[in-house]
Amino acid sequence: MNELFPIFTGAVLGLAFAAGTRALSPLWVRAVAVLLAGVTATILSGEYAENSGFALVDIGEVALAAWIVSTLARRAVLRLRQTRAARSETAC
Repeated sequence: MNELFPIFTGAVLGLAFAAGTRALSPLWVRAVAVLLAGVTATILSGEYAENSGFALVDIGEVALAAWIVSTLARRAVLRLRQTRAARSETAC
């Protein structure tokens, strides 16, 4: 149950990254967001009290979830655009 928060947070970040928000466009801003989300997940789950190394695992989970969701979102948008373009060409 503790691992759902980093995955959910990574998915939300991935959608924000894929949306092309100008504030999130620099790579260093994205890296800081992923690091903060991972460390926050470790602290909120209480894993930090056991071992601070769990932060690395949560950072990795956030980064992986963000990458997967942003990639899938971009592909979905591209596919929708291609479908709409093909439909508009055949309608003319």
